[in-house]
Parts: sequence; structure tokens; C-alpha cells
Amino acid sequence: MNKSSGLYISTIKVFILCSNKGVIYDFELHIGKIQPADDAPDLGASSNIVLRLAKNIPTDKHYLLYFDNWFTSLPLVCHLAKSKIFRLGIVRRLPGCDLPSDKDMKKNGKGIHIEKESDIDSTTLRAIKWLNRKGVTLLTSFDSAYPIKTTQRYDRQTKTRTNIPCLNAVFT
Repeated sequence: MNKSSGLYISTIKVFILCSNKGVIYDFELHIGKIQPADDAPDLGASSNIVLRLAKNIPTDKHYLLYFDNWFTSLPLVCHLAKSKIFRLGIVRRLPGCDLPSDKDMKKNGKGIHIEKESDIDSTTLRAIKWLNRKGVTLLTSFDSAYPIKTTQRYDRQTKTRTNIPCLNAVFT
């Protein structure tokens, strides 16, 4: 609170569930603590908001959710997969998953990837690290790196566009 003006400044967060075409299905505005969804476990603020927005998604229909690394946690991904709601997204770190460094991957050039699979709480998860301009680590409960496709990237050294291998999960 600003004592001289009597103004109270707060951060408002807007969380949106939308289609890949940008159609908004649901949203929530938040100031302060994010409560768990009804009839769902408390998995932390970022996971709780996903569960709150996903409560209207029909289960057992094999829906796919994409969200960034702030929302990603292993308990959330496993909880969603049990309802046949699968996810793909970027993850910053995965405890217990030993993936090579960007420096080691750069020795093999752009497009190189490594995929590791594990069953956690009866859910098959795949961690995929792909070297684009820098390393990108994905966590998926529905897709794989294979089949490998190609995409074009600009090469600064040759000043041309070149084809590099790209993961199926990225094209999904």
C-alpha cells in the first residue's frame, strides 16, 4: 500500500484453457493463493491451476494438453494421465533423469536428440532432449520422438536455411 496516495497495487494473474486455434474454453483470475481443485489433490499452485481448468475436460477421451515448464510436475502429469488427459510440454529439470548437457549434444549438431522412458505410478512418461538452437527438454505422457521428421532452420554461418531432424512430438 502506498501511504501517500492510498493506492493498493496487486498482481492479477490470468490463467486460460484454450484450443490450439486460440478458442478460450475457460479462464480464471487470481490474486493471491491458488487453492486446489475440488476433489483433486493439492499438488502446488501451478499444478492446482491446471487441475482447476482441466476439471471440465471429459475424461477417457484422450485429450492432449500443452503447457510450459511453470506448470509441469511429475505428480500432475501422472494424475492427468490416469483420467486419459495426456500432456506434452517443456520441463526445466527432471529429478533422477540423467540427460546430456547442451555442450555435449552440440558436438553432434542441431537436431540431435535423446529419449528416455520410465513408468511412474502406472504412467509411461518420456523425457526427450532435443538440440534446436539450444537444448529443449520435453516431458510427454502421449508421444515419442519417433518417427523423426525434418524442419528448416536458418544457419547463421552459411546464411542459408538447412534441414535438421525434428521430433514427432514437436510436430504433434
